[in-house]
Order: sequence, then C-alpha cells, then structure tokens
Amino acid sequence: MFRFRFTAAASGALFAAGLTCGAAWGQSPNPNAATLKTDGQWRAAFGLGLSNASGNSSANSLSLTGDAVRATAIDKWTLGGRYLRARSNGTTTADQAALGTRYDRDIAGPWFVFGQGGYLRDRIANLSAEYSLAAGVGYHVIRNPINTFDVFGGVGYVNDSYIRPVQVAGQIRDSYGRAEGLVGEESTH
Repeated sequence: MFRFRFTAAASGALFAAGLTCGAAWGQSPNPNAATLKTDGQWRAAFGLGLSNASGNSSANSLSLTGDAVRATAIDKWTLGGRYLRARSNGTTTADQAALGTRYDRDIAGPWFVFGQGGYLRDRIANLSAEYSLAAGVGYHVIRNPINTFDVFGGVGYVNDSYIRPVQVAGQIRDSYGRAEGLVGEESTH
C-alpha cells in the first residue's frame, strides 16, 4: 500500500508545494500543521492522502486535511478541517467531514480566554450533523519560542442530528442537545 500526500503552505504571497510517497500511514491526521509565528500573518497547511490496496480484498481511502493559523503576541485564530472517505470490499467504512475554529486571547500574565465552534458529519456513526460551541479559560504553563504547553477548561453546548432516529437518554430521538464540560491541553515542541 502506498500513500501519496500533497502538502502546501501559504504565507502572504509565498506558496510552496510538494508531493511525497510513503509506504505506511501511521501519522497524525495532519502531520503538516500550519507553522505558528506571532507576526499576525495567516499561515496554512493542506494535506491529501490516497490509498488503494487489492489482492484477497480491495480497499481504498481518500483523506483531505487543512489547517490555518494567525497569531500575534496576544491572540490566535485557528481554523481546521478534514474529510475522510474509505471503502473496503465494496462497503463504505468511513465517511466523515469536520470543520472547526478557535480564538484565544491573552487577558493577564499567563491566563487566556477562548471560544471555539465546530461541525462534524459522520454517516457511518449515524450523525448527519453535530454542531458545537464552547468557551473557557486557559493557562500558558510553558510559553517560549521553541516550546508551548497550555491547559484549559470551559463549558460548551453540543447538538447532534441523526440520519436515523436512535434511542438517547431513554427516548427515541432524531436530534439531541446537551451541555458539556471541556478540559484539554495543547502543546508545540
């Protein structure tokens, strides 16, 4: 099985692209994440993955990813998306699309606030649409030009719409909304 990946990075008028081929997947959803610099410029990275295998069985997949970031000394916007479609022996085994955005703003010393939103569609998981919004506070544990480590927490709301009605919380539903807690970390090395 071979993987072909197209990568591109854009910064202002600068654009670079390359095509790579490898023998194994085994990488994060987007190994070419956008470079983070605090100069207020948008930077982006895109990925395309294709695979095809045949023999005793037949399998193929397509994945697209994209990340963009704009950072200054006091705030940061991030945008991201991904699409995955896979088939094995004529059966669809993955059909997922996701989009998300997040805004971070420093407020005092190492403390920051954030807001984020997202969309997810996953037909295999019976999810026609999931919308989410969240907000919270975070702390820059480590913050220097080479390494960062942030922890954060907050609250959010998620609403799921289903392709086929399912039982959720003791009732048959075609959609379900709920409040959620959010705890996480983000780091660069």
